[in-house]
Amino acid sequence: MVQNKVVSKINYAGEQISVSTVDGSAYVADKVIVTVPVGVLKAQKITFDPPLAASKTDAISRLDMGVLEKLWLEFPSAFWTNELTSDWLFYISETPGTLVGILNYYKYTKKPVLLMFNVGQAAKDLQKLTDA
Repeated sequence: MVQNKVVSKINYAGEQISVSTVDGSAYVADKVIVTVPVGVLKAQKITFDPPLAASKTDAISRLDMGVLEKLWLEFPSAFWTNELTSDWLFYISETPGTLVGILNYYKYTKKPVLLMFNVGQAAKDLQKLTDA
């Protein structure tokens, strides 16, 4: 199995599929499953030969990418003592499309850490903040 290669081109014109990487390597296979982020497809980082059908490129252009930010918070102690055995703590904002999922990391490590998954506007607002 090949790992940690950045794919630049997929040629699926023949009976076998050729996959080329940015470092100049090439691999041949009978079948290939392509699972890449939407952003890679939108930016056309991978060249397909023959080009993808218009129905596929149209679908890719219509797909929207959301925002997800993770924030690790470590505290002197676990102040959420009534929830120490819960996996998840949630906050749902009054702002539509905003949800903050909070993983209770204490349950797994016994360290007072919460891992927050911020989406939507909450994630966009978080991106604007400094580390301080």
